[in-house]
Formats: sequence, C-alpha cells, structure tokens
Amino acid sequence: MYISRNSLKKVGMLTIAGLMGYQYQTLQSQDTFKNIYEKSKQSIVVIKMNDQVVGQGVILPKKIGVTFGDYTNKQVQGFVNGERINLQNTNQDENLQFFKVDDGKHKPLEYFAQPQKGQSVYVLGYNNGVSDFKKCYISDTFQTIDGSNIELLNGNHQFFVMQNCSSLQGSPVFNKSGYLLGILSENKNGVQKAISSEVFQKVDPNNLKRSYLGCTFKTSEQGGAFVIKINTDSPADKGGLKLGDVIKQINGTPIKHGTDVFKMLGYSKLQTLRFQIDRDGKEKQLDINLY
Repeated sequence: MYISRNSLKKVGMLTIAGLMGYQYQTLQSQDTFKNIYEKSKQSIVVIKMNDQVVGQGVILPKKIGVTFGDYTNKQVQGFVNGERINLQNTNQDENLQFFKVDDGKHKPLEYFAQPQKGQSVYVLGYNNGVSDFKKCYISDTFQTIDGSNIELLNGNHQFFVMQNCSSLQGSPVFNKSGYLLGILSENKNGVQKAISSEVFQKVDPNNLKRSYLGCTFKTSEQGGAFVIKINTDSPADKGGLKLGDVIKQINGTPIKHGTDVFKMLGYSKLQTLRFQIDRDGKEKQLDINLY
C-alpha cells in the first residue's frame, strides 16, 4: 500500500492542529477554573471533623452557610481559604445543613443561576484548589415532580444530575461565569445529584426551617400541582386538601408545576396561605396554616 508524502503531510498537519486545539481548550478550561476560584474562594467553606475533610459548603447572603449532610451535634470546624471560621447554630432540613457564620472572614456568594440540561458546569474537587476543578455536564434536570421522580426528590428538593462528576458532599457547582447553580448531594452508581441553589438562596436567617405542608404532588397535564399523597394530621390534611385536587394558585401566584408549590413555601416563618384549587372541575379556595 502506497502513501504519498502529501498524504503524510496532511495527516501530520491534522495531528498538530488537533493537539493545538486540545491545548487551547485545556488553557481555556484552566482560565475558567482560575476565574471561578478567584471569585469564590472567600465563599467556599471546607468542613473538617477530627482533622479530616468531610464536606464543603458555601456562604450565602446574611451570614448563612449551607452544605449537604448530617452534622447535627457533631464537632465540626469550618475553613475559608485556609483560615478557621466559627460555625454556629446548625440546623438540618432533610440533609440540607445550614449554619450561621459569626465573623468577617468570608464573602457571601452574590450571583445564582438556574441549571439547564446539557449545560457545562464546574465542580470543585476534593482539594479546594484551582487545579482541582472539574468540568462536567448536566445530564438531566428535574424542574417538575412526576411519579417517577418522587423518591429521588424526596417530595421537596429540586435536583439536577451529572454523570461521572463526583466530589465531596456540599461542593459547589458553578457555571462558567462563576454563578452558583447548586451544591452536590448524593452520588449513586456514578450518577451525581445536586440540589439547585433555587432551594436555599433566599433563606431567612431567623428561621432556617422549611415551611411544612405535608403532601406530595406531580405536575398536572393541564397545568398545576396534582395532589397524590397527603400526610395524616399535616397542614394540608387539616386545611382541607384532598387527593386529586389540583392547586392552581397560592396567594394569587399561578402554579404551573409541582415544584412551584415548594418555591412558594420556601424557608419562612409560620404563615397562612390561600390555595385556589380545582376539585372535580370546580374552583375552591382553602386557607391553610403552615408550620
């Protein structure tokens, strides 16, 4: 088989171009990692227990931090950019762990964004350094609750997932602009879950417990939140919600998806909300006291 010199030259040129393209992409990624790290290094908390790094978290506005995992009643230490900080008054809500930061050795994250399927994201690795960022891709998002996702969502949180992109629980996930998309939660069989920052970015520092309604939804085909489960003696039960009800509005705000209900509940103080529902084709209003 004869291969001409011109063919070999073309192959060589293509190989060199490919290597140059790869090097360019690598340099671009390194620049992105560096920019994200410089923007966020005063906002990322490394959590240690018995001198071992067990998790990471982020500092939110109003001196509130968040991570994922159960550290209640455990002796943990927090470090921001290598300096020890004081963590106080930890509160837990379904494995979202909140803490108050009582000193000034930190800078709260200011910018948040919504995760999108197929989006390139950047996850801080195990060593909390520029070289340890990982570039990953969001393989799916769960912006609505349907029957197949109820167990995954635990009836409360909004998730997105990534393939082969593991790190410590609570590690932040950024977009290329350094906006926080969420924090890592569980990793099962190579599938890394993350909780959207939408869940916790507007936390009330005076009350870190999510308002409790006590029911589970899926998104109705006609729009709204279709009630598929009601916990006994819950606010939903006591307030008159029934299986099969479709929630259309809460306090006048339209509800289009199951997760819209949880956005309305948020982390807030005791409150009464007015629910407009569709029950067997008839509109009905319910005033439900949350706790």
